[in-house]
Amino acid sequence: METIPTSEGKRKIIYIRDDLNVVMTKLNEQRIAGKFCDIMLKWQDNIFPAHKNVLCAKSEYFSKLVDGGFAESCQQNIDVTESFPSVEVLDNFLQFIYTSELDINRENVEDLMKTAQFLLLDKAKELIEGYLKDNLLLQNCAEITILAHTYSSEQLFELCCCIITSRLHDYFFYKDSLLDFPPEVFLKLLRGLTANAIARHSVSGGKPWGETVHTFSLGDKT
Repeated sequence: METIPTSEGKRKIIYIRDDLNVVMTKLNEQRIAGKFCDIMLKWQDNIFPAHKNVLCAKSEYFSKLVDGGFAESCQQNIDVTESFPSVEVLDNFLQFIYTSELDINRENVEDLMKTAQFLLLDKAKELIEGYLKDNLLLQNCAEITILAHTYSSEQLFELCCCIITSRLHDYFFYKDSLLDFPPEVFLKLLRGLTANAIARHSVSGGKPWGETVHTFSLGDKT
């Protein structure tokens, strides 16, 4: 419970911080039970009941779909098969919309990233980016770099590029080449490698690089 005083100091607004969580928990239970639902999301032969107001409040995609003048706005049953790569991903995102919990693993992470961007769910995308950062290793850095670039995750992309360019020798232990990257990513890495080379040359006072040893590190991950 929290109290907010007014400028006059006479009136107080008191609210229960966890009350919204209780409401969303109840709504999710109703969704699962099919109670008080006013929309049905169809993925092939699978039907998921839901509440329009919850979907629209959490996702701009659903808001435009339901209230944007499209044909779907007049329908109670909406086919979303083309919008979700699998029924599991749809179920996962419905769970997130109601509970803010997202089940992420390495098998579904790319589908989740793609769908989060499509649904305009920035909070979900932040969770996915956090998962990728927590599991970022030099062994999987190339794949995550491409994923970050594809779905416009700028901070994650910069981190991946920094790891590759600062530990290039170790990177080639896992990968044969940089040429597997899309052209834009390759150019970004090339600029990073050039900047590192200039920095090393500057620190060495113009001496041949072999006379000076520099260690580059980003955290403890290898």
